[in-house]
Amino acid sequence: MGHLSVGSIFFVNHDIYLHWGGNECFYGWSPEDFERVKRMEILELPIARTSGSLYHLFHERDQIETPDELARSYRNHKALIDLCHLSKSELEYLIIYREGMFSYMKQWQI
Repeated sequence: MGHLSVGSIFFVNHDIYLHWGGNECFYGWSPEDFERVKRMEILELPIARTSGSLYHLFHERDQIETPDELARSYRNHKALIDLCHLSKSELEYLIIYREGMFSYMKQWQI
């Protein structure tokens, strides 16, 4: 596809993953895989890749998007962009002292 995949299958240390944010707070088709990798990069946690082929199983997606879906998609992508601007200390602060990892996303949720 011209870039490294960040989706598909991923393995994590469960306790560490939950400590640093855990599950995504995205809804619908969104960049949650990119967010997860970017979050781990910002936190300077190890990321490893394997070599070999990756096959995508086709699944239908309704191509007609409603205004609500478009707004949700905008908020999901805005959350990823906001995350990309955080420093390690800012992200750690949000995770540890606020309402969890995705407190920065709450302003973009419906």
